[in-house]
Amino acid sequence: MGGRLPLRETVLRRLAGDERGAVAIVLALSLTVLVGMVALGMETELWFANMRVLQAAADAAAISAAYEAVAGDAADISAAATVDAGRNGFTVGDNGATI
Repeated sequence: MGGRLPLRETVLRRLAGDERGAVAIVLALSLTVLVGMVALGMETELWFANMRVLQAAADAAAISAAYEAVAGDAADISAAATVDAGRNGFTVGDNGATI
């Protein structure tokens, strides 16, 4: 055989030393991570937006109830809080929530 490598080993050595296409692999892996991070960021932003909406409804209900308490209408405190919470997109009794 005179020192020649078999064809199979020659092809494997040539492919192992070939760096063409490495950028495509690195780009594919990097894009996967990037898309995952963007999705996580969007999910977090939606969570915070939902919390802001709920907090606005709770604040409006509390202020309305405080105005009713100052006015002396103790019987209407809960009703006023429920109405103002509803105006801000909060449904009383939804998922077991009460005012």
